[in-house]
Amino acid sequence: MDIRNLYHELEIIKENENKRLVLVRNKIDHLLYLKREIPAYNKEVYYQLAKNQIKQIPKIYQLQEIGNKIVVIEEYINASTLEEYVLNNKINKQESLLIFKQICNIVKELHNLKPPVIHRDIKPSNIFYDGSKVHLFDFDISRNYQGDKNKDTYILGSVGYAAPEQFGFRQTNQQSDIYALGVLLNFILTKKLPNEKIYDGFESKVINKAINIDPKQRYESVSMMLVDLNLEDKSFKLKYYLINLPGFKTNSLIKKILALAGYILIFLVSMISEMTVDNKVLTGFDLWLNRILVFIVLMTIILFAGNYLEIWNRCFLAKSKSKLVRVIGIVVTATAWIFLEAFIVGCINSI
Repeated sequence: MDIRNLYHELEIIKENENKRLVLVRNKIDHLLYLKREIPAYNKEVYYQLAKNQIKQIPKIYQLQEIGNKIVVIEEYINASTLEEYVLNNKINKQESLLIFKQICNIVKELHNLKPPVIHRDIKPSNIFYDGSKVHLFDFDISRNYQGDKNKDTYILGSVGYAAPEQFGFRQTNQQSDIYALGVLLNFILTKKLPNEKIYDGFESKVINKAINIDPKQRYESVSMMLVDLNLEDKSFKLKYYLINLPGFKTNSLIKKILALAGYILIFLVSMISEMTVDNKVLTGFDLWLNRILVFIVLMTIILFAGNYLEIWNRCFLAKSKSKLVRVIGIVVTATAWIFLEAFIVGCINSI
């Protein structure tokens, strides 16, 4: 049965060759809904959102594929867009940041889905705001992140808010949404895009990092962006550093247990090993200092080998187009760190 027959069309909100957005009333419950008819190329995103209902995203009630299109029946939200609210009201900094935090929390949930959902069109006209609560909508060009792809199949996005990679240079990922969030924060604070005016205040550093042209130089996650804005629990930083250790970034419980056992083993071996220098057995402070050095050196090797927190992107020669040169840069950087650690311990030892 064609689900479109269950609804009376009341008002066409938007219609073009790729999209038809209509306010409808259900013939049975007589409630208002939004009917969305769009190309089916990103149907997986809507199926995923229907399965994983996220607060402050319009609830999806029905989905149906009809030909090369997908029909979506979703919650109708009667509110102004954030764009209208910002342009027509005077908003203080506190309210601006509270609005922004709500949006970031929604995007965090999208990025935490398996696979992550990249919105790709975060902008104030795609956000409802009723004066207290926001809703992020319009997932028509959203996509699932696929780590094995270099580019997006479809080049889409809104000029001003879309990251440079959305125009065909590379695959979009979480950093693409972070770019849009940086632009959005600047708009909420100034009513202007960054190319017109950058906010002059504490938040400008966060904005500039988020909208860096190089995705690798942007925030690694929305949460880290919130931390720098003092909008995230400070304890998150420690948790973030721990859960991203090599071996823990997996959904496999067995792999996590093996990784934990490996770290414990490295620590124990480092802490119980006998140390000798010039055939002299070390004792006391010197012994413990060298044991700590061994542990730090082993952890350094593991962190570099496991690309901890994308450390390869910050290594010497990281921007080279040659993979061999980049590998050499990683080895050189790791070796330099180890020599630095040994030098510091040597200095302490000589005091």
